[in-house]
Amino acid sequence: MPTDSARNPNSASAPGTARPDRFALAERLRKLHTGPEVLVLPNAWDVASARLLATVDGVEALATTSAGIAAAHGLPDGQSLDRADMLTAVERITTAIELPVTADLESGYGDTPEQVADTIDAGAVGANLEDAPGPSRQPLIDPARQAESIAAARDSARARNVPLVLNARTDTYWRAVGDPDTRFADTVARLRRYRQAGADCLFVPGLPPAGIPPERARAVITELVTELEHAPINLLAGPALPPIPELRRLGIRRVSVGSGLYRLSLAAARTAMSHAVHGDAAALSEEARPLPYSRLSELLGRTP
Repeated sequence: MPTDSARNPNSASAPGTARPDRFALAERLRKLHTGPEVLVLPNAWDVASARLLATVDGVEALATTSAGIAAAHGLPDGQSLDRADMLTAVERITTAIELPVTADLESGYGDTPEQVADTIDAGAVGANLEDAPGPSRQPLIDPARQAESIAAARDSARARNVPLVLNARTDTYWRAVGDPDTRFADTVARLRRYRQAGADCLFVPGLPPAGIPPERARAVITELVTELEHAPINLLAGPALPPIPELRRLGIRRVSVGSGLYRLSLAAARTAMSHAVHGDAAALSEEARPLPYSRLSELLGRTP
């Protein structure tokens, strides 16, 4: 399949290229949640990754990865990066490409109207709002309080005349919260409340749980779609997730890769260097198919 930006009219923007206005970008992102295909979102962590991922055929929008951005700053995930630095990273990504960008705001970067307005000003036309407050040992935010934050975010976006796509995330499965026997019901109850508060899409990372049989994974997804009355649902790519065509048949509208691409790039670099140190210099050569230097320069707007 083609992967060159010349074949993808929605791909990376050249330096100085004007981006579409935010209203139009937000509407594009919103329509992608109701189209015939599952919206598969790659998560970028800097300008180079955003521009490269935007050239992939079939990529219609990008997300940011809070874990990847924080790690690139030498910090762990979980609101450890200063908010101003996170917004700067988001703005660099949104201004580097012409595609709609949805920002991972966790729970500490976008839970007030002012913070949501700042995110819109940074160029994002979608936002993740999650009910996990930071370090994993802390309990999830009370669903009533989280619903208030979602409603406030919706009001703030309306005030800016941007139909911001709000993706409400619950970490009930990601953090294995509560009794396993009631976790699904608790998850549905939270997500229903978030939907009523104004969420456009509902995100449940960790569902289906790793290790369950494929037929059980399909059954859980089907039940979730039914319980949430076919509202747009976002799942996280992982070993338990059925293939994209099957997810489409099951009614899933969106899949995110999260920090997976960032972690994959680190693992690939470590493996290549390990081979090189132990005598396989070809591991770092052109034969190993790294991104050509000329292509990297092109992505960043410079002729090598």
